[in-house]
Amino acid sequence: MTQHPSIPGLPESLRQSAQYLKGVGPVRFEQLQRLGLETVGDLLFYFPRSYEDLSDVRPIAALDSTSLQTAQGEVVEIEGKQLADGRCLVSVVLSDGQKCLEGVWFNQPYAAGRFRYGQRAAFSGKPKWYRDHWQMANPRVRLLDGTSPEDSANVVPVYPMTENLRPDQLRSVLRLVVDQFAALIPETLPEDLRGLRELPGVVTALHDIHFPANMAKARAARRRFVYEEFLILQLALALRRRELRDRQQAPILTVTPPIDLHIRRLFPFRLTADQDRAVAEVCRDLGSERPMQRLLQADVGAGKTAVAVYALLAAVANKHQAILMAPTEVLAQQHWRTLEGYLAHSRVRRLLLTGALTPRERRDALAEIRAGRVDLVVGTQALVQEDVQFARLGLVVIDEQHKFGVNQRARVRKLGTDPHYLVMTATPIPRTVALTLFGDLDTSTIRQMPPGRQPVATRWVP
Repeated sequence: MTQHPSIPGLPESLRQSAQYLKGVGPVRFEQLQRLGLETVGDLLFYFPRSYEDLSDVRPIAALDSTSLQTAQGEVVEIEGKQLADGRCLVSVVLSDGQKCLEGVWFNQPYAAGRFRYGQRAAFSGKPKWYRDHWQMANPRVRLLDGTSPEDSANVVPVYPMTENLRPDQLRSVLRLVVDQFAALIPETLPEDLRGLRELPGVVTALHDIHFPANMAKARAARRRFVYEEFLILQLALALRRRELRDRQQAPILTVTPPIDLHIRRLFPFRLTADQDRAVAEVCRDLGSERPMQRLLQADVGAGKTAVAVYALLAAVANKHQAILMAPTEVLAQQHWRTLEGYLAHSRVRRLLLTGALTPRERRDALAEIRAGRVDLVVGTQALVQEDVQFARLGLVVIDEQHKFGVNQRARVRKLGTDPHYLVMTATPIPRTVALTLFGDLDTSTIRQMPPGRQPVATRWVP
């Protein structure tokens, strides 16, 4: 998260240029611009990418080489020297009265200027044993002279940086911005919702995400902004979905008990409890005048095709056409064979439409579809060509939607007057997952394998 959300009523003071902040001149402003930080609001919502937890403070004698650790002591030695290979080495030694810890910096001659003898400091880093003492290369340094609020901080935020801008310089600007402007941000989450989700208020969260007292406060602040961002996205998509549904009117496809019984008799097996639940959810959607937008998710072999076939036949039973689209001819033919097995003695008029048809076969098939003399069509992207027209399309089932191109998916929506949509997938991808999580699709999940079906084993082979 590195950009501030579009908060209604954002104070004008947060839109002012960062160039006029105390301590930010033209040079510093140019550095901030390289990070995309031009306004006070940009800085306020420029969140850390991670944190360094410096809470593991130990006596120097208790250091080890396993993790990030912090030790404190008095500066007892400052030395700069030129190495034989031409590099510059700065060495600063801390003593806690018992043992010594050496901090070393290569090719940073200015590092020595930060220290003075007798000064108390803390080094944080991953120690290594060097000759007869502990050593840290390029440790994070805190000068414990009490002049900075960060002297006692055990959690240090880590930001994306740019050339010639030091982390402490950026944090100094952020400290000014948080102290002066955080309180101006309006609260967008209702108090009862924050209480329910145990989320801090926006002012507290802004302070704690930049200058947390501990990792728990940093996590709570980040969680608040993540929750807020997802909530805004979900609300926007839910509103868009409701608007679209209010404008569209799909055919009402009612599944009566006789229709249900007739369809189930076509299957040579009993549906599992998960399949029955998915069927009930699909039937509920089909019985509404608002178009169904449902994702049916299941592992390979879990039986999602049977649920899709049930939906297809429910549409046909209501005297509407239905189509099943697959991304490849191989998969389309596989679905066709499955349907043929179920419908061997059925009066359902069905057709396989793929790119393998001759021009004459395709022309005849399209005429049958257009005239309404075909109830059920299985096909590939050949179904989304401009010359394909349906008489009474009621349901579109799409297998592995993400494998169709954007233009193909847009064409699917023009095949009929607001038909119902059922999307099947065994391999959710980010877009499909987003559609579900953000509210564009309702979801039905089949987790239960049919009796005797072995679970699919997935392995990665390098």
